[in-house]
Amino acid sequence: LDATPGDREALTRLDELAEAAPDIAHLIRFVHLRHQFPVGVRWDHPVMLDLVENTWGIIAPVRHRLEQKGERLQPPPVWAREQLRRLTPEAVGAARPGGVVARALLCAYLCGETGEVDTPTAQAAAEAAVQAVFAVTEPLVQAMLLGELSRVFAPDDHWSHPLRDFKRAAELCERALAIPGLPEALRTDLLGYLARATRYRNDGDVRGHLLHAEELYEQVVALRRRGGHLAEAEHTAANLAEVRAALQRGGTATARRTEI
Repeated sequence: LDATPGDREALTRLDELAEAAPDIAHLIRFVHLRHQFPVGVRWDHPVMLDLVENTWGIIAPVRHRLEQKGERLQPPPVWAREQLRRLTPEAVGAARPGGVVARALLCAYLCGETGEVDTPTAQAAAEAAVQAVFAVTEPLVQAMLLGELSRVFAPDDHWSHPLRDFKRAAELCERALAIPGLPEALRTDLLGYLARATRYRNDGDVRGHLLHAEELYEQVVALRRRGGHLAEAEHTAANLAEVRAALQRGGTATARRTEI
């Protein structure tokens, strides 16, 4: 991947290694993130590794691949609880922006999944992460962390999670996308995060947000297909179809057929 960034065969082999060896799955995700950055950029390793090591167990696609292989993993809440026990506010700080973001993601996950982290604690962790990421001086690292942090405010449980704030999630993504010189892989991921956040915004012109989400999803589908990430492109295309169904351009019946 250093010699040929984005090499499809190499990326596929990494996924196979992650499935075969769960104990290194977090390192595989780290490698994927690492290769969103230009060749030769090495100073970002500690930040990304800190983030990935402390969040991989609550990332659904990673867990799903491992469980399909019959691996016995700790339940995500148990795993998250153990990680959070180590990532106290005292243990993370300005010197560990990856750890601060990881703590925010873990708090948000446990707040929504089990309720064992109360809303004020999760909110405080999120705000600490926002300040830490805004203080990062390396542009590409900041862009990557902004995208990951946006997931705190754009949780999977988009209907009832206490921290859901899709307007803020979108603003974090837009701030990241405004950073010049983003590699295409990172820009594509950020556009995907922005598309989802925009889709679920309920402030202001809701239909306008859906129309913007449609445009964003179209861009992401095209970029993923161009990059050879066909499975991800199809998943994004399914989200695009749902947005178009919600717009109901042809009436409810047509919209339902489109969604199906």
